[in-house]
Amino acid sequence: VESMEVECKKFVKEIRGMDKEMRAWDVYSGLESNVKNMVTSLRAVTELQNPAIRERHWLQLMQTTKVRFIMDDKTTLNDLLALNLHEFEDEVRNIVDKATKELNMEKVLK
Repeated sequence: VESMEVECKKFVKEIRGMDKEMRAWDVYSGLESNVKNMVTSLRAVTELQNPAIRERHWLQLMQTTKVRFIMDDKTTLNDLLALNLHEFEDEVRNIVDKATKELNMEKVLK
């Protein structure tokens, strides 16, 4: 996932380096938007790989995205990208932050 994010960021730079006249084209804005959304989604997927994430956090994510899914060994990157995580960047960050804080509290209480 991280290497995909790096490649997408390189692609964003290449897109921005194109002739300024192209920025008025619908295909340019569509491509730029899709790549930016992919970068954001990949960043969210990386955050969700945090070991502090528990079942309750996945349930919160499902409530936020309004998409039901089963998180198991068969879950693919495509499944996670289908959640349109780029639309929920702040929510994902909040869920991961909350999970991390909960894990730290659990460690202190043990």
